[in-house]
Amino acid sequence: MFIHMRRLRMLTSLFLFILPNLLSARPPLDLSKVDSLDLTGYRSLERADFKGAHAPKQFLHGPVLPVAVSCIYVVVNPRARIYAESRMIDGVATFIPSISDLAFQAVLSRSCSWWNDEHNVSPAYVLEHEQVHFALYEIASRKLNKDAVGLIRALPVSTESAQAAVTATQRFLQERLNRTMQQVVNDNALFDRETSFGFQPERQQRWRKTVDGDLSQLTEHTVDLELHPPAGR
Repeated sequence: MFIHMRRLRMLTSLFLFILPNLLSARPPLDLSKVDSLDLTGYRSLERADFKGAHAPKQFLHGPVLPVAVSCIYVVVNPRARIYAESRMIDGVATFIPSISDLAFQAVLSRSCSWWNDEHNVSPAYVLEHEQVHFALYEIASRKLNKDAVGLIRALPVSTESAQAAVTATQRFLQERLNRTMQQVVNDNALFDRETSFGFQPERQQRWRKTVDGDLSQLTEHTVDLELHPPAGR
């Protein structure tokens, strides 16, 4: 039996902005270079979580500074690995991929997240707004965890080589995650359209109630990843 193994790279990361309504991609988060104390998984946000010394460079030369910036990433378990096992099926060598320890989590970088002290918007309103954004990403992560078993079962096999099976698996996962993240982008954009222009506490409360309900239904799919990859792997 031949086993091919490769470390699974982090598949995506996103940088979420509120006020104004912007969303843009960021380079992948290099977990080996991140202070684990800087990252927090999903929980109630506090003003102290916004430790950035200034707004991200995307905003420094813009006409308007945002009220707050939350740096939210969806990360894959650094210990996840793709395996390709060689089997004979109907007389043909076939490489069947699998993944160990596949799990996802939404995290917030406190050193990146920034609070504009010059705005006069209610801090409680802004924190709740950021909380909903964070929740939308955590919901996506939990849904990915819920679907992980079915996702692994759907991985494409290869009759070419173990490497081909691994490459196809990485591409398959990236495409699946891209679709999920696009839906998150759409959900966040809709939330901002309904709540970011003017003071809309009732609308925001409806969103908060909805995301809290979704999170409750997905509680069993919550993970708390150890975000530093093991040494030497």
